[in-house]
Amino acid sequence: MNTADRSMAFQAVNDGYDVWCANLRGNKYSRNHERLCPDEDAKQFFDYSFAEMAIYDVTAMIDYVKSVTGAPKVAYIGHSMGTTIMFYLSVKNPEWVDRSVSVFVALAPITLPVNSRCPLIKSLAPQIGLF
Repeated sequence: MNTADRSMAFQAVNDGYDVWCANLRGNKYSRNHERLCPDEDAKQFFDYSFAEMAIYDVTAMIDYVKSVTGAPKVAYIGHSMGTTIMFYLSVKNPEWVDRSVSVFVALAPITLPVNSRCPLIKSLAPQIGLF
């Protein structure tokens, strides 16, 4: 929403980083489905949770970026809900996160990862005063 000279994503691109921005389910760009219409089938269309976004959507997005770029791991910067789904994923599938994510930056997190077994989160938690 910031101008190009103030946007973190544009600043990273200008500094030479490869930046991928994701849109999660539930926004105006995610109204396509193979068989459900969001207006006519709203109850089924919108029947998903943070857990499903973490387990299916985030892993698919990161796996896609890795396949296109050839990078073994990616840095993940999440904001608000984007932090919640990564925290959830780090608890439910810490091995995948450890294999796929080099660093996780949580901007404006709305949860604390107190039960995470993910080595990445566990190593950072004491440094930022979580545990």
